[in-house]
Amino acid sequence: MTRAGRIFATPIVAREYGRGVPVLSGSSSFFRAIRAAVWVLAALSGSSVWSASNAPADRLDASVVQMKTAEDAYQAGRWPDAMQQYEELVRAFPKNPFLLFRYGNAASQLGIYENAAQAYHSALVLDPNYAEAAFNLGLVRLSQSDAAFAHAVTKAQADSRFGAEAQRMRGLTQRIIRVTANGDDGVPVTPADATPGQGSQ
Repeated sequence: MTRAGRIFATPIVAREYGRGVPVLSGSSSFFRAIRAAVWVLAALSGSSVWSASNAPADRLDASVVQMKTAEDAYQAGRWPDAMQQYEELVRAFPKNPFLLFRYGNAASQLGIYENAAQAYHSALVLDPNYAEAAFNLGLVRLSQSDAAFAHAVTKAQADSRFGAEAQRMRGLTQRIIRVTANGDDGVPVTPADATPGQGSQ
């Protein structure tokens, strides 16, 4: 899949340092999915691009099918397919925080952290109370910090003072990542994933 035409800027170093930041699953997903579907319907009914060959019912059917296709790919862990499907949905419905969140989760699983961070941020702009998006944004930014410090460590060998500071910061980010992976009490912290049918709001 080519990165040309992405709705978000492609990160420069994200794929060099790691893949698949875990993203939170759980809580208010059912209601967010319902709200996403309602927003899709509202966007379709308010659109001025209808023509005889593109009747609202046809467009609604196509959007529902595309949402199902995206969700099936997402649930099956087919991240490139899910990301592509959610990207198309976000292009069609750019003010839907649930679709942005799902796009961000798929991008994160593929190690495309800058796209994921921008999607989570956009979801938060639209819905400042979207706790799962805020949490996942933090996890992605933590992974980006670790990658940046790792890069700094390898490039700072000529400057021992700077190299030592970069190594110290890398150690701190690694410690936070280990705590996130294992939890303070040994229970892993799981990222947010608003899956329809789980939890409530």
